[in-house]
Amino acid sequence: MGNRSGRKTVLLVLLAFGLVLAFGGVSLADTYTVDPTTDAGAISDVINDATNGDTIIFNDGDYDLDDTIYVRKSGLTLQSQTQGGAKLYYDSDYLFEVDADCAITIDGFYMEGLGDDADEGIYHEGGAPSGPVTITNNEFVGFTDYAIEALFDSASQTLTITGNTFRNCYEGPYLAIEGWTVNLSDNLFEDCVYGIEIGVDIPAGSENVQITGNTITASTGSGCKYGIYIEDAGGGATVEISGNTIEGEYAYGIFFSAIGDDGTTPSSTLVENNRISVAGNGMEFDMLFETAPGELMVRRNTLEGNKYGIKVNSFGALVNDPQTEIRFTENNIEGNGFGFQNAGNGFVINAENNWWGDASGPTHDDNDGGTGDIVSSSVDYDPWLGSPWVEEDDSSSGCSTGILNPLFLLLLAPLAILLRKSR
Repeated sequence: MGNRSGRKTVLLVLLAFGLVLAFGGVSLADTYTVDPTTDAGAISDVINDATNGDTIIFNDGDYDLDDTIYVRKSGLTLQSQTQGGAKLYYDSDYLFEVDADCAITIDGFYMEGLGDDADEGIYHEGGAPSGPVTITNNEFVGFTDYAIEALFDSASQTLTITGNTFRNCYEGPYLAIEGWTVNLSDNLFEDCVYGIEIGVDIPAGSENVQITGNTITASTGSGCKYGIYIEDAGGGATVEISGNTIEGEYAYGIFFSAIGDDGTTPSSTLVENNRISVAGNGMEFDMLFETAPGELMVRRNTLEGNKYGIKVNSFGALVNDPQTEIRFTENNIEGNGFGFQNAGNGFVINAENNWWGDASGPTHDDNDGGTGDIVSSSVDYDPWLGSPWVEEDDSSSGCSTGILNPLFLLLLAPLAILLRKSR
């Protein structure tokens, strides 16, 4: 009897240890620290003496750097002691330069470019990292080129840029990716000439790009051009642009240079639940489906106070392909200089069930008495909504138990069997 009781005690202790290990974030990785008296070269040495999984903490304070910080090792976390507490100032080239193939997390810094030569905050040489790249909770100020530049080859990894602030930079993130999942979410952009750019080097492939929940603003006189710029949602790409707010003196809120103009595999593009009110055009689309068919769904957006609410300029050879579907629906389009212009030839756009600012429908020669926003020819606007589209509140209460750590599950099963046998 005593032997069984002792065995149970040992097993319960092991189980308790497993719980602590599984839920307590126990790690064998090392942590290093640097402080504001450390110059860029010494910081680079500390980083590159670390190993995969290690963390380098930058103690709070002002870092007046005279050289680039180089990251040559993969799998590291670079972290400010407190969010925004480590303030990095630099006046030339790149503040952080990350080698090709390096997975990295950069978290919580204030980074400011000083003067016209302060080109970039973070430059990642790309390649094909074996792990994710995460840039979170940072503030980028005053960079004359890109706050973040990343040019990745095919690797099927995840690039996450979330919770950052970009202020007075020429561009926020400039990204060229192949085969990656990209999450650009919950960032704030103020007076950046380009807020977000998915650039010219994006090839056809299996990209999954999610641009969600960002706030992008441009003040009067800032000379800003694009809130969100997509060079080409190429064949095979999945692009979601949702829940963003874009306001102010932008020439374009969301601009697609092309969709389906590279590659041959069908693509999927969703533009949903965005609020856009800019000096220029709310949404503009060039060259739709030239070499690849696909789906373009634009729904439940609010476009108000723009020069053009929506403008579509041209169509490619596969716009009439059976695998191509283009729909603009359940959008609130009102108070714009021109509501919806289809400047392409020979293709009628499905724009049914939108709100045009008045129950009488849009202003168009074929809609006698319509006083809402103006629509051009080759836009199928009938039927329209008699009142603005309003999102239903589908929130629900309840608790979430989360997901158990796999290590805990591995420990639990054999221990339960042993406890049962010990009875």
